Amino acid sequence: YYHLEDYNKALELMNKGFELDPRGEYCYLNEHYYNRGNVLIKMNKIKDAKKDFKAALNFNLPYFKKNGTPVLKKVMEKMVADVLELL
Repeated sequence: YYHLEDYNKALELMNKGFELDPRGEYCYLNEHYYNRGNVLIKMNKIKDAKKDFKAALNFNLPYFKKNGTPVLKKVMEKMVADVLELL
């Protein structure tokens, strides 16, 4: 839906994803926060987007602690820094 520019539908589905795994036990919530932050930018909700980008840098979530790698952490840090620089 993001690429179709249907940001309301994209946000709706992303929020449902957070409901399914609110503590980040089964998936990389970091990536979900990053993606939702990009949707929020398109919806001109910059303050909320910044909160999501900050949350994307929480590497203490259970799934990331178990399965994350230093490379994945560096990539996410770079992606968040790049997008925040543009805001």
